[in-house]
Amino acid sequence: MRLGNMNGLLLAVPVLLLTCGIANAQVVGNGRIAFSDVDALGQTQIFAILPDGTGRQQLTTVSDNQFPAWTPDGTRMAFASMRTGNSEIWTMNADGSNQTQLTFNTLGGNFTPEWSRDGGRIAFASLLDSVGHPEVWVMNADGTGAQQLTFTPTSPTGPTWSLLPTWSPDGSTIAYASTITGTTQIWIIDADGSNPVQMTNGNGPAYPDSNAPQWSRDGSQIVFWSGFESQFGEVWVMNADGTNKRKLTETTDPFNSDNPEWSPDGTKIIFDSNRAGPGMIEVWMMDADGANVQLLTTGSGQTSWQPALNATSVIPATSLCGTIGLILPALVAGAVILLRRSEMQTST
Repeated sequence: MRLGNMNGLLLAVPVLLLTCGIANAQVVGNGRIAFSDVDALGQTQIFAILPDGTGRQQLTTVSDNQFPAWTPDGTRMAFASMRTGNSEIWTMNADGSNQTQLTFNTLGGNFTPEWSRDGGRIAFASLLDSVGHPEVWVMNADGTGAQQLTFTPTSPTGPTWSLLPTWSPDGSTIAYASTITGTTQIWIIDADGSNPVQMTNGNGPAYPDSNAPQWSRDGSQIVFWSGFESQFGEVWVMNADGTNKRKLTETTDPFNSDNPEWSPDGTKIIFDSNRAGPGMIEVWMMDADGANVQLLTTGSGQTSWQPALNATSVIPATSLCGTIGLILPALVAGAVILLRRSEMQTST
């Protein structure tokens, strides 16, 4: 993941990605793609497009908003907002209406929410002032019952974090990125925080770090980023047990491909990249095997792909409402999430 600065709002942040999932949906289908981009006023907002890149609509309008995450049924979205002065987790309807705050008074910040596949819980990263670095938490879908799952030892040589949680389809385990061993790697824990298992330990000299995991809908694979943290890397995929790791993207250094996210039907992967040139962070799409790479839209960061309500229609998203804002506090070097490497590249 790359740490970057988006219009001076984010500082030293690894990125992440967030997934959506539809374990209990009656039909598998691909709806709209939500992502973050800068509006005409220079603020970070949440937008959505159709899978062919058309129909771009702005869902938030006030302050800075990031990290969209569709519910398993595709009718609502969780996101992070600085509307109240701190980065907190909120929810809204698919059209941007009915915004509801779930977390409160978190001075360090909460970010990167992700729904469990049954829609009953939300995993997220929290940067508490009392802790000083991000850790993985879970809470009920209404914001109650918050529980810290990870307790990461301070790294003596680099940033310290556990973040970017993603649920297994059966809800029993959570994959996330952590610096437990001193470098950023992919780990899996039980949903109650027990039994941590390390899944990556570098992928060769050019890919020492791994981050931004995302579980496939059928639970068979995990897509993730691997490269040099805070610099550049590629999108990789591995089996859910950590075997058969393989690289999916090819971008020439110092450019970066990052923040992968599965389509609900498992046939596509979206990611952000600055491969078009410095200052050109964009959302791209490819087949699940890395073939047929195509540009979708400008924008970057954590994306989320909405499950369609049925096989032939998607939830309409009107561009009204949306009073939320989010800027991850740039408190610690490498602190929190989003726009990682790609953003740094825009300044080089």
